[in-house]
Amino acid sequence: MTTILNPNRVAAEEVAAARRSGTGTLRILRMRSIIARWKGEQRDMLPIERALEIEAKAWGALARIKITSDSDLPVAPADLADDLGIIVREVSFKESDISGAISRKDGGVVILVNKFDPPNRRRFTIAHELGHFYLHLGEDQEGEATDRVDFRRTLYGGRAHTMEEQEANHFAAAFLMPCPLIGQALRGADNTQDMSASFGVSEEAMSIRLKTIEKHPELLYAVQR
Repeated sequence: MTTILNPNRVAAEEVAAARRSGTGTLRILRMRSIIARWKGEQRDMLPIERALEIEAKAWGALARIKITSDSDLPVAPADLADDLGIIVREVSFKESDISGAISRKDGGVVILVNKFDPPNRRRFTIAHELGHFYLHLGEDQEGEATDRVDFRRTLYGGRAHTMEEQEANHFAAAFLMPCPLIGQALRGADNTQDMSASFGVSEEAMSIRLKTIEKHPELLYAVQR
């Protein structure tokens, strides 16, 4: 039988033990940090069914611009935007923590990207905003395109605060680091640094992607090439 631990109960027991043993504040703070991180990871996990849907959408988007093998890497999200007729502009936002935005108005779509962000972050931002385009900039009940603006803020630690942001992040990861090509890379790359360089993403982004696949290996088989 599998025992599922309640992290809140574990935290309380650890804090009480630390106080009794006199190990004090450091141990208490460390345990609280571990529990907070655990809660964050649980909060940021998409339902696997939704994640599989997004993987399929991302692979369909890649097929549109003929990305099929590791020789096509790194993926250029601006190519997809161009193919879709979406304008991409590098701008300076008044608020420095905004990495990008997507706007649909009067039938046209524009993606804005913070020109001061590093190249890898700008690529992820474009892919993220394309995720909003595929997943969230839909039509109303009468079939008319809805006008809308979405902003992506610079979030450290890979956290997103809404379900739509999590979904757009997942689309970006699946688009820039597609599972079929990740599977190939895992058989040939020696480390995360080499893989991140091949895919044109940060080591942090690659680490998060690999951790997600480790938790849900079924993602590797979400699409058939």
